[in-house]
Amino acid sequence: MKTALLFALVTLVLAVPPLEAAPTVVYLVRHAEKASAPLADPPLTGPGRIRAVALSVIMAQVHPVAVMHTQFRRTVETAKPTFTVLHIPAILIPRDPGPAPNAQAVAARIMKQFHGQTTLVVGHSDTVPAIIQRLGIAHPPTISENQFNRIFKVTKGMWPWSQTTMVETTYGQ
Repeated sequence: MKTALLFALVTLVLAVPPLEAAPTVVYLVRHAEKASAPLADPPLTGPGRIRAVALSVIMAQVHPVAVMHTQFRRTVETAKPTFTVLHIPAILIPRDPGPAPNAQAVAARIMKQFHGQTTLVVGHSDTVPAIIQRLGIAHPPTISENQFNRIFKVTKGMWPWSQTTMVETTYGQ
């Protein structure tokens, strides 16, 4: 009887992941400053390119394993200094007309492929709050059309009962 109880206890202890397992950390930014033309898919402006480089400097300190962006030039150009300097994959998550499908796809990809790791997401003024909400923040921030300097860090603990937290700061000039 003691042997069976000891065996069950050892099996249970080995089946439970260690308490210090890494949380899932997601940094989210809206693309940097964009040009006014062409309307459909504008590139970054000079200040936008400088902000993209500033983002890569920050990301070099937190070591994301991947960068996700939409198909639009402004998100690719914002993400490019980071994935180029850090030699990490750039993952295209297409953006549909509304933010919900993109938010669902990004959150699902992060939790499936990058659980317990750090990633960067470069999105848009409407997709970033939607992704933050999908990651577990009930009341995400709003981002106005003239805000390009905000960075959000969402941390999801590995346990189902772990609290998801968000910290906001600014970056670049």
